[in-house]
Amino acid sequence: MTLLVDFARRLIGIRSRRAIEAPGPPPQAGSMLHFSGVRMRVSDTPSAEFWAWLVLMGWRECRYPGDRRQYEDLPESAFEALAVRNGASREAVYHQLMQTYHKED
Repeated sequence: MTLLVDFARRLIGIRSRRAIEAPGPPPQAGSMLHFSGVRMRVSDTPSAEFWAWLVLMGWRECRYPGDRRQYEDLPESAFEALAVRNGASREAVYHQLMQTYHKED
């Protein structure tokens, strides 16, 4: 019965896809960020510009203490390497990191 109700709700559009979680304030040093199976530790509180860039790229703060998902961890220096750069050099470092550590299933 539940399957029939779920199908009917989906068919008439009552069910909708979940929205992307709002980014929230910049994370504090020591917290973790995640994006599509990759995780990175925040070494220092990011500037507003850098946090906006990370959010635009899809990164969000890990807010679940018991998170059991599997992640590829970026090296400790990754956050700082991205934070000190701007523009095209930041994009280049970011793409290099993602090519190295992001393994698509």
